[in-house]
Amino acid sequence: MATPVRSDVHVDVAATQFSVAYRNQMYIADQILPIVPVAKETGKYFVYNKASWMRNEAGVRAPGTRAPRAWYSMDTPGSYNCIPYSIATTVSDEVREQADNPLQPERTAIEFATDKILLAREARVAAALFNGTTFSSYTATAAALSGGAGAAWDDYNSSDPVQDMNIVRKNIIKSIGYAPNTMVVGIDVYAALLQHPSILERVKYSQLGVVTDDLLARLFNVEKFLHGDAIYTASEEGTTASYSAVWTTDVLMAYVARAPALESPSLGYILTYKGRTVERFREDQEHTDVFSVEENTDEIICAADAGYLLTSVVS
Repeated sequence: MATPVRSDVHVDVAATQFSVAYRNQMYIADQILPIVPVAKETGKYFVYNKASWMRNEAGVRAPGTRAPRAWYSMDTPGSYNCIPYSIATTVSDEVREQADNPLQPERTAIEFATDKILLAREARVAAALFNGTTFSSYTATAAALSGGAGAAWDDYNSSDPVQDMNIVRKNIIKSIGYAPNTMVVGIDVYAALLQHPSILERVKYSQLGVVTDDLLARLFNVEKFLHGDAIYTASEEGTTASYSAVWTTDVLMAYVARAPALESPSLGYILTYKGRTVERFREDQEHTDVFSVEENTDEIICAADAGYLLTSVVS
């Protein structure tokens, strides 16, 4: 008799310990623009006049006289409009019934749709922040950055990122009276910093000379050093897939409030109405369940003078 072959004794089944899916590991939008729930879809927020608060008017009060008087004024209120962003995906009865372990089509559908919402938010925030029309902005080689190294950061012989950002830091303090506490870079800028000779020279006696995010935060004198690693599919469906970085070759330094506060500047906020919702409904004729995720939000830049942008810092 013939010896049994593999197909006689084994039927291929799905591995139950793992599956493969691709998603961005970390989004940073809400670390730059803190999330603030609001009670209405639309509304306004108050803006105090900066000049009236910064004016030096206190003086000596002579005996028997009144104290010098000062007043503050209000600028035009800012407005917001929480727009519903949504996405839906489906799970058919056939897929649900035939799915092998460890597949969980319903859970995966919700996670898939939720990730789409988070990616869209990340892209909107990146587009608003890495935008030369939003802030005072200069390229790393601009003459306006006088006193800096004046070169792209991947020009290792001529550039000095720490010196450049010290100038940016000074400009923010001169603008709002607060020291910036957050720095944001894209993937390519982050890679350049990890190998930059001037950075390595500064950290060579720390942790075996390994550049970490904590060390970069200390070098640039900020509380949070954030690198945006998110990518998105840049090609249309049905064509060869290509991918691009959400956060580009710019660098943002800004003051971001640790928590929403009255009478305090902050770069901006993510305003959310009703939070993120997940809805499930049935399409009987299609024998399918639909899973919809929606978020009503508006990403506002309410203190553009609390941020400063360097554009195209790597070539």
